[in-house]
Amino acid sequence: MDYMREINAFYDWLIINPVTNSARNLWHALMHTANRAKWLDEFTVAISTLEAKTGMSRSAVYRARNELSQYGRISFRNRDGKQSSVYAIIPFVCHTDTHNGTQTERKRNASDTQTGIINTSYPTDTQKKKTNTKTNTRAQAPPVPPEIVEEFSGFVEMRKKIQAPLTDRAIALALGSLEKLAPGDFSMQKQIIDQTVISGWKGFYPLKNPFASSQAYGSQKPAKIMPEQQYSQRHYDPAVYDGPTPEELEEARKL
Repeated sequence: MDYMREINAFYDWLIINPVTNSARNLWHALMHTANRAKWLDEFTVAISTLEAKTGMSRSAVYRARNELSQYGRISFRNRDGKQSSVYAIIPFVCHTDTHNGTQTERKRNASDTQTGIINTSYPTDTQKKKTNTKTNTRAQAPPVPPEIVEEFSGFVEMRKKIQAPLTDRAIALALGSLEKLAPGDFSMQKQIIDQTVISGWKGFYPLKNPFASSQAYGSQKPAKIMPEQQYSQRHYDPAVYDGPTPEELEEARKL
């Protein structure tokens, strides 16, 4: 098992699977234990050890491992008496040994198909060699820019709560919509996402009050608003207004 790839894949998975902090903490503790056990398929570890590694209470460890199990990230089974439970990490990246040497084949874990992972699906070498198979046209969601990961995760969680979860294609379209509304402006994109989450909308729309929002978020450059729009929306500010004055507009209307 590749430790770093698993960690990277885990954080990609968290974008649309926001588990509790306790579950994250326990996953890292179990990964460390599996690493010390030379990546055996199954390993044992005492609850007291997990308590020490995570700093959590026994009951919190029990809840966290049940959560990870429900999400398909680990499996475990209890044993009789005071024997330690047996654990298995369900990897994101699978490694297989062949008779010609060690060959790494990366493929999506079956549980990932159910829970959804962004950009962690890899074709195996065998699949690459097949020439007579149909091309998979299913859209893959692009990675979420790190500058807006927190806000976008909130949007994904909101969509789940209103029973309208996002597919990979929907995520790609949502990110594209954000880029069209605010090209390269992550500060503005954060505002747009927050507006959508607060309003409970399913998609992204232009800010209702971009001038006021730019000041609230500390943007150095206020949003560009057409002169007529500034006048009609009462956004007139002599410090940033670059069009005709309201009086000039009024005179122009009389002509």
